[in-house]
Amino acid sequence: MHSAKWDHSVELAGKTVGVIGTGSTSIQIIPQLQKICKKVIVFMRSPTYVSPPFGTGALSSQLAQDLNKNVANRQYAFTEEQKQKFKEDRAYHLQFRKTIEAEICALWQAYKRDGTLNNGFRAVITEEMHRRIGPGHERLKEFIVPDWSPGCRRISPGDGYLEALVQPNVKCVYGEIERATTTGLISKGDGQEHYIDVLVCATGFQPGFRPPFSVMNGNGHTVEQDWGDGINMYFGISAPR
Repeated sequence: MHSAKWDHSVELAGKTVGVIGTGSTSIQIIPQLQKICKKVIVFMRSPTYVSPPFGTGALSSQLAQDLNKNVANRQYAFTEEQKQKFKEDRAYHLQFRKTIEAEICALWQAYKRDGTLNNGFRAVITEEMHRRIGPGHERLKEFIVPDWSPGCRRISPGDGYLEALVQPNVKCVYGEIERATTTGLISKGDGQEHYIDVLVCATGFQPGFRPPFSVMNGNGHTVEQDWGDGINMYFGISAPR
């Protein structure tokens, strides 16, 4: 099954589950599967930067301390009282959201290749990834940390992902997949067949979202006419013309 169309009727507990992908979706799925599956086989074609969580500066110092108590899972569960304050005090809620957004936007220079902040960002993330993987596991460290600058591909904060990859019931398979069989997947490098009960494809989503209404330029042409069957984006951020 694909992460974009999850089948909640499938029982995964105690099963051997294969996961294709190392992107942001796989980073969210694997820590949860590791807890319940007999075995998880992760098919990894590409490296990826896994960063610490963003936006924690919007929390108070006490909440930040709570987040750091367990570095393997620095997610914060808001109390019912805090949720109620968000509902009742809209200005407070808006400011909270703006603080998170400002913290993330302030990092823009970290994505300027070979800049001082970019190089520092790279060193910090690499060190953090090695720390979270732990001693040993040199093959994983060699593969998972990219040799290109942060920002060339989406950076995903993912507490618990690297920790899950080194658990006894998780196996990493590096490189391309040769083909699928009725019982599993065959890895291209060594020709080995990896037997699985369930295959999860965390292989991305359709990026060409088109709104249900017409978007027309000054010449009377719509986005649908301009794009045709493909996607035509200027620098990935706007439609040309």
